[in-house]
Amino acid sequence: RVSNCVTDWSIDDWYQRWRLRYSAWHCDRYSNSRLLTGLCVDTGSQPMFGAFGTWRNVGISFGADAATLPNTVNNFLEVSSRNGQNGDDAADGVEFGLHASYNADEGVQEYFPYWVEWGQGTEEYHGLSGVGGGDANGRVHSYIVLANDSGEWDILYDFNTVGTTQLQEGAQLSHTYANMSAVYPNTFTLAEPFENRVRVIDGNQQWRRPYLGETSRSEPKSCGALPTDVDPLWDEFNLAPWCMTTSQGTVSVPDLPLQVDYLRIGKPNAGAAKIASRADPRRVDPAAPSVNGVDQKSLQQCLDADPYQCLGSVRGLRECVSKRAICNAGLEPADPAKDITAKQAASAARQLIAPRTKPRAAAAEPAMSVRTSPVARLPQPLRGQIDAPGSAEREVHVVTGDGTVDGLSTDQPDRYAGFTMVYDSQTGVLLYACLGKRCP
Repeated sequence: RVSNCVTDWSIDDWYQRWRLRYSAWHCDRYSNSRLLTGLCVDTGSQPMFGAFGTWRNVGISFGADAATLPNTVNNFLEVSSRNGQNGDDAADGVEFGLHASYNADEGVQEYFPYWVEWGQGTEEYHGLSGVGGGDANGRVHSYIVLANDSGEWDILYDFNTVGTTQLQEGAQLSHTYANMSAVYPNTFTLAEPFENRVRVIDGNQQWRRPYLGETSRSEPKSCGALPTDVDPLWDEFNLAPWCMTTSQGTVSVPDLPLQVDYLRIGKPNAGAAKIASRADPRRVDPAAPSVNGVDQKSLQQCLDADPYQCLGSVRGLRECVSKRAICNAGLEPADPAKDITAKQAASAARQLIAPRTKPRAAAAEPAMSVRTSPVARLPQPLRGQIDAPGSAEREVHVVTGDGTVDGLSTDQPDRYAGFTMVYDSQTGVLLYACLGKRCP
């Protein structure tokens, strides 16, 4: 229990809060801007060389409060990078997952995969609107972070390489997380819980589940629990619509310690209309039966069951992933959102970099400029960072400013001087953002 008491009773500042521990170590992750609920993995002195997360694209609906309060919901895999000596000498890491939010200005709900990295005084964000998976259809998707020979991480979405980090001190890890984050939990509702699964890969290139003794849980606001010392909303009772639910599944394997299979994270109704769960099956009749040696029909069937098993059961997949080739030809882009203007892109940028905990009307607005250009005419190296769907002549809105802003990753507390953000003019999706020293 953590207590704070004062002797001057004229000051209404007495409270008691509790620390909850779910294992021999605790991983309650404090953020002054978001609730971080999820599974934590610490493999200790044994370095790992990749992490593999899976979950369904569950439906997320936003209530009336989402029009005035920050409402971003991210469900993500995170790794904390270490160097070749397994030391951690830099504040760096990678976050890779699913983003959902409601843009009140445009009346549009955003839903797409993304990844972000931080290090060397810089943070870079990559929206993945062109790779498919931007639909709340209940399908399972995979998020893989794999070490490469250059000491950086390759980012793979559903077994296709979608990016490579540039800011990390090395490509080893001992800490990884599978978390759901939210600013104000009263603004949204899940159609069903996220069921987050994590695997790690060791130096012998063997994937495995984390052992129970290697895991803990971050639960700052569990329904029915006492207030904790890492809850930024501790003055709100841990009751719906302000709380989360969790449950953990384990697996027994002969001659091995008990393993954690998943952590399920749910969210009670926030007053939004109840949304039904969906589980749209994938197409199992791909146009090409084999792509880069991968049996596409077997892959699509496997992805709906357990993507982790696909590496061993789908012909050619493991070899294709090792080459970082295109392995999955079955990703279907989501229906595009409506076009946005340069003015609307600036509005979206202001909403994104506004202080996380303040109502939108109270947020300061940094000075910024906007220019519109085809991707092909952007200067290098900015052009090389843009993965826009369609042709190189597709127009984007580039928003820039010199003000100091908060980081875009969920658990990174740093602030950065200067920013560049690139929005797709045809979908309104943030394709790329850079904050800080090394921005193009």
